[in-house]
Formats: sequence, C-alpha cells, structure tokens
Amino acid sequence: MRAEFLEYGYDDSLRRLFKTSKRALGASEKELKAIFKVLPDWEDTFGIVGNMGNTGTFLFEALGKWMEDITLAHERGQKLVLTTFCYPAGVLRAFDCVPLNMELMTAFGNVLWKRGVFEFYDYCTELGMTETSCSGQRGAMGAYLAGAGETPDFVLINSPGFCDSNANSFQFYASYKDVPIYSHDCPPELTGKRAMEYHHRDFRNMLEFMEEQTGRKLDWDYLRSVMAEIRKQDALVDEIMTLAMQVPNPVPCFANVALYAVKLAFSGFEEATPILEEIVRVSKENMKNGIAGTLSGKERARVLPCYIDHYSQGLKFWNFLNRHDISHLGSILDFFWNEGCPYDKGFDEETYKMDTESEETIIDSLAGQLARMPMVKQIIGPYHKKTQWLEDTLSAAKLYKADAVVYVGTFGCRNTWSVVKPFAADLEKTGCPTYILVADAFDDRVASWETCEKRMLEFFHLRGIL
Repeated sequence: MRAEFLEYGYDDSLRRLFKTSKRALGASEKELKAIFKVLPDWEDTFGIVGNMGNTGTFLFEALGKWMEDITLAHERGQKLVLTTFCYPAGVLRAFDCVPLNMELMTAFGNVLWKRGVFEFYDYCTELGMTETSCSGQRGAMGAYLAGAGETPDFVLINSPGFCDSNANSFQFYASYKDVPIYSHDCPPELTGKRAMEYHHRDFRNMLEFMEEQTGRKLDWDYLRSVMAEIRKQDALVDEIMTLAMQVPNPVPCFANVALYAVKLAFSGFEEATPILEEIVRVSKENMKNGIAGTLSGKERARVLPCYIDHYSQGLKFWNFLNRHDISHLGSILDFFWNEGCPYDKGFDEETYKMDTESEETIIDSLAGQLARMPMVKQIIGPYHKKTQWLEDTLSAAKLYKADAVVYVGTFGCRNTWSVVKPFAADLEKTGCPTYILVADAFDDRVASWETCEKRMLEFFHLRGIL
C-alpha cells in the first residue's frame, strides 16, 4: 500500500470532511462558485444534498460527531466495536461503546473521495481475503487492517445465515487482529415460537459477551431511553415511507440514504432524529406544492431498487435519477419492519415492537429488531417463501406503484446472485419490469458508472418507462 494512504487516519479524514462540508452547505452562492472552481466534482453532490433543506446539514453534523466519537473513543475510555450495517447500534450505547460500521464507512470513502477506496480493497486481497468477498466491507476494512485508523476492541456481527461473504470478512478481521468476536446467527424462519426463543437466547448471550468485553453491567434504564427514541424514529420513518406512496413521490431523491444512515448508524441516538424530522418537513412541503422530490420537481418514472444502491464517487446514481426525473422509492435498506409500518401487508407477526415493560420484553423487542434488519429478514430462507425477498419486493412494488425494479449488488452477494434470475422472472410475470445490473455497487473497476448508466437507460427506453 502506498505510504500516502497511511498518512492520515481513515476515520479522522472523514471527520474533517463532514465538518468542512457542513460549513460549506451554508455558504453563499458566490462562495459555492469559488468552491466548485476548485472542486468541480462536488457541485452535483451539493445540489442533491441541498435539495433536502437542512437535512444535509443535520446529517453531516451527526456524521462528523460519529467520526469524532470513533477517533476519540479510546481517549475517553470507551470501547470501539467493529460491526456491520445490519446491526442496530443503539444497544451499544447502553455499554458506552462506539460502533464502527464497515459498510457505511466504505460507502463514505467511495462516494466522497475521488480516489475512492480501491487501494484498501486490494490491501485486503494482499492479506489473503478473497477478491470475490463483499466490497461493502473490504473498502474500509482494508484501512483498519493496515492500521490507518483507530483499532477496534472487538467485533459484533449479525450476518451469518444471510451473507457468508459479509460474515467471513469480519471473521477474517477478528482472526488477523486477534480480537474477540460475537456472531449472531439466524434460523431459516422469521416467525414462530422456536425462532423467537432462539433469538431471545442469542441476544442474551450477546449481552453477556458485551459485559465481559466492556467490564460494565448493562444499564437497563438507559436502554429504555434508547428504545423510546427508536420508537420516535420508527414513527418518522413510517411517515416518510407513507409519503413516498404519493404520486408524484414528494420525498427528496437522496433522502433514502439519509434515512437508512440514521437507522443503521444512529438507531436510538437522539441527535439523529432531527434528520428524519427535516425529511418529513421537506416532503410535506413538496406534497403541498404538488411536486416530486427530484431536483426539477417532476416525476417521469418511479423506480424501486430491490437490493442496494450504487455508491459511485459523486453520488452518480442519484444524479442519474434526478437528471431523468426518476423518483427513488427506497431500497431494501429503507424497509425496517417495525410495528405499524405502512408496508407490513397486514402480517403483524413479521414486525417488531418496542416493549420496555420488563427485561424479558426488552430482550424480545431488540432481538426482534435484530432479526428484521434489512437483508437479515429477506435473505435467510428461500427467496420465494413467505416473509422473504420476493414477497417483500412484490408487495413494495405494488404499494409504491413502481414502474420498474432494479437489482444492484456486489459481486460478493452470493445469496442473491444465486437466485436473482428466477427472482427477476417471477417479478416480470406479475408485469413488473425488472433490470439486473451486472456490476459492483462499490467497485467501479468491475463496470464503470458510465457503462452502468448506459445499460440502465437502454432498459428504461426499451421497456417504455422513459
């Protein structure tokens, strides 16, 4: 690895970037023109983020604070926990721990830096990690394996059962760095007495692991306050997802990323709640004015990414949608299955609820949330069975009046690549045009964004969507 990539900490570089960007979002038009002369690639990014009112300011402020928490965790006597995107971070605060979420950290580096994180992908491969493992972890994980950032104290993951590639990356890190790891697992059924009992025992075992690693007893009262904030955030997310059903969709195009960044990185953290409140405010204002959440305010088509988004530098995927007046209806990462969510299809047993009455109900609630995190819920069993990927996608496509479904993944997504063709065929049988993008959501070297855009545009034109 080139020496310059080790000169500055990965997390500290992101901290500085978010803090600088937050200030720039409040710049005057004259100041922005001067900034874009030096950083022309940022003009589109600022246009998208600025379209969401104060959401971008609130988001960058929260992300800057998170990066600061990461860089100062050990100095403050806190534990730093390496974890995955599908782990609700709120419970870690009850142990005074700071989460270090690999997939979000990879996406930040990929989207915000022109150099991307390719050097870190390759470093993982040099150490022995297979190059066909998920690029969602390898980008940031390469930096931490190389020592270009704070060193996590232990690993906590929730991915076995739905993604062996994800799980193996964290197992590799724990083995290479010789740090403890706790790995939740998922039975192949979401609902039922046996599944609930398993998740309850598994979650209690995790709490014991956390107490052992931190030397702290769980603060149940603090955990109750976290759960109260989760309820508040869930209600706001439900409002956003309900607004997205309107035609035109008034929710800003890029809001889906802010939404799942809050739920994945700040679940139960009160400083992140204003981000969701601002998305609701802007979306309601758009609906009142009868306009879509695209930059032009027009809506020519409605697209549902059935898996994840594409994280090219400069937010190229969302720029593509905005240029063609396409509404983003939310990816799999925006559907969290809390009690009362607008997409539960009437199957209450598929949702989780926050019940703080006793220690047992708290564990059941948080274990239920854990089992229903994006992908964890949909990819643990056969894709066409009840509660799984096809049923959820079909339901969302109908509910949100999608003109097309688009699959975007990484080359490490073996559990979806193995079934994506019959999955797409089943969607097509219902009259839902479905496009499989053969690319990697994080690694443009597999297929350049320009290639991806041409392929998607061709599909939209051939199917009469645009």
